[in-house]
Amino acid sequence: MQGVANMDLVRAQLLAEIVYRTRDGTPTLSSFDQINPDVHQRITYVLGGRYEGIRIWLADAMRRPEAKLDHFLGRLFGEVLSQPGYGFHGDYEITAEAAGRRTTATLTLAPGAAPAELTLTLP
Repeated sequence: MQGVANMDLVRAQLLAEIVYRTRDGTPTLSSFDQINPDVHQRITYVLGGRYEGIRIWLADAMRRPEAKLDHFLGRLFGEVLSQPGYGFHGDYEITAEAAGRRTTATLTLAPGAAPAELTLTLP
């Protein structure tokens, strides 16, 4: 399953290697706009725009008050990943499966909290 529709593994790997960094122990995602123009063309502006949509949504979500992980995942799915251009759009079978799995998550996220390792066992 792809989070971003039509993004192959080579482009996904390239993008992840460039935008994902850890600063002072905190994971960060840089903007697609900050990437070298040659790499823009390799990834494509369409796929970069979709990545940017996820990045901006995640940044906004981290500024919100405390929320349960299942609510966070539900909002991520409903507001981003099920929209046109993303991997869950129009795939009703995987949508139903993902909706059933996310209800088992119970971790509480707090803005500004230190990153924690999380292992979820999903049915």
